Amino acid sequence: MDGARHHQGGRRISDRATDHNVAEANVVADTIAKMTDDPAYDGMDFGVVTLLSGSQAELIRASLFDRLGPQVMTERRIRVGDAANFQGDERDVMLICTVVPPTPRSATPHRAMTSTDADQRINVAASGRARR
Repeated sequence: MDGARHHQGGRRISDRATDHNVAEANVVADTIAKMTDDPAYDGMDFGVVTLLSGSQAELIRASLFDRLGPQVMTERRIRVGDAANFQGDERDVMLICTVVPPTPRSATPHRAMTSTDADQRINVAASGRARR
């Protein structure tokens, strides 16, 4: 299961209260469920970093909880959050969620993640969080 995964058809849903991608949350839950069943990942713990807002982390966490249950979530130390939530924390396996698909013309268009803040979030997400 090494490497990048592409999921066709993810759609970001945004309004003032939420910003989330249901398809991405389901793919993450499916991927971690497969890894927890795979003997190659026995004893490993997992982390999920999302570059979207906190509502995406909550959606992914809920999807994982529904799919895996509280016992597996605890045993595998599965943690979900944004890059800042993983400062000083490591997991054996890290998934980094970067889905930001195009929006409809009526919505505010997405900008390239080229700001200093975005650079810092991506750097924290990608650097040194996975032990394996």
